[in-house]
Amino acid sequence: MNLQLCMMMLAVFALFLSLSARKGNPSFALSMALMASNTNPLYERTARWFNTSLEDVEKGVKEGIDKMKDTVKGWVDELKEADNKKASKDDIEALKGEYKDRFEQLQKGLDDLQLEAKRLKESDGSTRTKSFKQQIEEQLNATTADGKTAVKSQLLQKNTSVNLEIKAAVNMTSSNTVASGSRIPVWSRDPGVAKAPDRQPFITDLITVASLGESDTASWVERVDRQGGAATTAEGTKYAQISTSYQEFSRSAEFITVFAKLSRKNLNDIDYLMGEIQSEIITSLELKADEQVFKGDGTSPNLKGILEYATAFAKPAGLLAVADASYFDVLAAAATQVYNNLFTPTYIVMHPTDLLALNLKKDANDVYVMPPFWDMNGRRISGLPIVQNVGVTQGSFLVGDFTQSIFKVREGIELNIYDQNEDDAVKGFKTITGTMRGVHYIKGPSTKAFVKGTFAAGITALLA
Repeated sequence: MNLQLCMMMLAVFALFLSLSARKGNPSFALSMALMASNTNPLYERTARWFNTSLEDVEKGVKEGIDKMKDTVKGWVDELKEADNKKASKDDIEALKGEYKDRFEQLQKGLDDLQLEAKRLKESDGSTRTKSFKQQIEEQLNATTADGKTAVKSQLLQKNTSVNLEIKAAVNMTSSNTVASGSRIPVWSRDPGVAKAPDRQPFITDLITVASLGESDTASWVERVDRQGGAATTAEGTKYAQISTSYQEFSRSAEFITVFAKLSRKNLNDIDYLMGEIQSEIITSLELKADEQVFKGDGTSPNLKGILEYATAFAKPAGLLAVADASYFDVLAAAATQVYNNLFTPTYIVMHPTDLLALNLKKDANDVYVMPPFWDMNGRRISGLPIVQNVGVTQGSFLVGDFTQSIFKVREGIELNIYDQNEDDAVKGFKTITGTMRGVHYIKGPSTKAFVKGTFAAGITALLA
């Protein structure tokens, strides 16, 4: 009786399997096929298909039904064989228990597959798992029946919280786990700040620099006239007479200033910013002082620079015309002019491109020209060192005794930080100021210690 009951149960079960497949319930049939054997390769293959699309799932269902039919047939054959062998009651009960366990496994698989099928249908058949970001955006933008954005409306209310449901785990890649613009992982930053180089100050390294003390004005006395002079005299005769007159001259110190305004937030959050701004302020002051000492026009608040004092180039008296005059000849003649003015030149100042032109000078046979007064390393003419700097206008030059140029400093570079300037206090700003104060001058007689000019005009003068 027990054997007949088991066979009847299997027959009903097989009939239900067939009917389920025909009525469009592939989930049930597929569950049976997949759970028939935990080691059946069909299980893994069909599972992969199922995660791809519903169409692939239906294909797997058909194969599962065929496999399930074979499995059920095997169960019936096992019961018949046990009956033919006159199996004991215990053997029959053992088979019943085994079939019961398999049935429960099949039922569990059916339940899981039905839930998965429902999820697929609710997502319009798409099997691609939405990213974390997509699920958050979808729930934030969800609207209620009255057309309002539900989550955003709740966020506008006080003392409220919002729960967002993330339906499934995803494969974590940079596109769905790191928000756009986020620095995850943390970047490795090189130390310091990259910036274009500034011109190097040069004039203040060549001239006389001193302190102005506690005064704001530099003054000096010049002999403006001298009459008579020493002479040879016979015994008992009147000595030769000399007379001189003097005059005081002066120049007042001028300010060179700069400031920067920074927010407290930037100063607190960017640890190197204060040091960087201070460096910029100091560099700016140094460059402006260098420029003013070299070519300030003397109109207050500008300093009066060397070029305003210097004597214009002139062909040395008695020098004959120079054939095929070049840059070399002009600079040698300018140095001679300084010597003729009874000063000893110390430097030649020119633009780097003009120095290159000196070194590239060739004769008619394309052989480099090197005059005897030109140093082998290309940095001296008539023993005078050449200083090149882009602060000099290209095509021009300055030759002189730079010790006669005097720059007196009343206040060295001073940095101050204020938070009471204008409305800084109420806006959270700080003002950083940089100040220096000084005066530059060349005494009247020493103006002839400097000779300035252009190479074009100098060559023309030498050719004459």
